[in-house]
Amino acid sequence: MWRYGSMCAAELGAAPAGRLEADDLQRLRRALGRYERHAACAPRGFPVGGLAVLACIAAIADERDARPQTLHYAIRVLDQLSRRMRAAATADDAGRRDHAAARARRRRAGSSEAFAFRISAWPSWVALDDSGDPLLEGDELVLVVKAGIQAAPDRDDVWYLQTLRDAQLLAGLWPRPEADGRSTMAAAQDNDYEAARRRARPGPYAPPTDRRARFEFADMRLAQIAAIPLRTVQRLSTETRDKLLEHYRVERAGQRTAERDALCARLGELGIEGALEDGGDA
Repeated sequence: MWRYGSMCAAELGAAPAGRLEADDLQRLRRALGRYERHAACAPRGFPVGGLAVLACIAAIADERDARPQTLHYAIRVLDQLSRRMRAAATADDAGRRDHAAARARRRRAGSSEAFAFRISAWPSWVALDDSGDPLLEGDELVLVVKAGIQAAPDRDDVWYLQTLRDAQLLAGLWPRPEADGRSTMAAAQDNDYEAARRRARPGPYAPPTDRRARFEFADMRLAQIAAIPLRTVQRLSTETRDKLLEHYRVERAGQRTAERDALCARLGELGIEGALEDGGDA
């Protein structure tokens, strides 16, 4: 309704909403729950919760004449929006840091005695103190200089950042934003849709200006001649459609004339050759 208008919905039903994947409804349920838990971080002008948020997403898409155009992708947009809201709400939460530190402690707890010779709690290029914890110098790890395959990776490498994150968490520090995905998401989010936001207005809704309300034979003819999808043709203005239709008609007429001339010439050649073979006068 919001994306294409009430007339399109009345004539075509739910078809323009597109098909849904098997996990779309479960994803929508999780996204709505996440959205409502962190409603304080919603973009300005968005509702507190409920399915009305899908109407806002569709209204913005219609205002910008952009995606999403189907419900499947609108659910994906809502899922990503709710994740950014959660990141903004919990990036600096002490409880989240405690949970992350507990997970880091389990990851770096070391290996059993049977596999101690094969697996180490920390990479060999990390300098450790007497208690076996990594040494930190500011926001960086103290590295052990090694050569070959045991050399330390670059400081912007994923392996280095994951090791640095665990070391900072076990030291009771906040990890660097580059090493913490949720902090990175919270810092990079941009949820200000106010510039493109339009207020909900009561119906009836007019049909979109770029879509004709009724099917016309000329649309089908242009789709056949130019091999263009019918839905694309219906989005063209009547003037543009008629110009394209005339262009393709002239082009096809010229092509038919050229083919007829070539056929006549060929038939003429065959007639001359046949007369010569019979001994007639050329």
